[in-house]
Amino acid sequence: MRVLTWAWLLGVVGCGMPQSEFIVSYTESFCEHKMTCADPAELTFEGILAQEDCVLQEEKGVSLWGLGCKFRASDAQKCLDDMALLTCPAAVGQLSDPPLSCNTVFFACETVDTDTDTDAPAAEETDAP
Repeated sequence: MRVLTWAWLLGVVGCGMPQSEFIVSYTESFCEHKMTCADPAELTFEGILAQEDCVLQEEKGVSLWGLGCKFRASDAQKCLDDMALLTCPAAVGQLSDPPLSCNTVFFACETVDTDTDTDAPAAEETDAP
């Protein structure tokens, strides 16, 4: 029984984090960076007064990031570790580019239609010139 327990634990740990956990953690890391580096006036203009405001605004976009892609859990933690090391660029109010390690978290992406407005007529159906 003890061997089976260790085998199960190794299997779970070896698989890396779930995609849903990565999305939440990445959003929080991104918002920490944004709150630290962005121009406070711009944050206020965007309605971001606290970390929670940023997370609420960014979570949908981040969740669409890997839509239609395969998730490489083994690269997810490296991406988050590198996000934690981001510093503010020399230009005041600017954000750093995401770490290169984040580019490999999602791969083999297929085009997915994210347009949820199904009531709008197609372009060829309109009377517009």
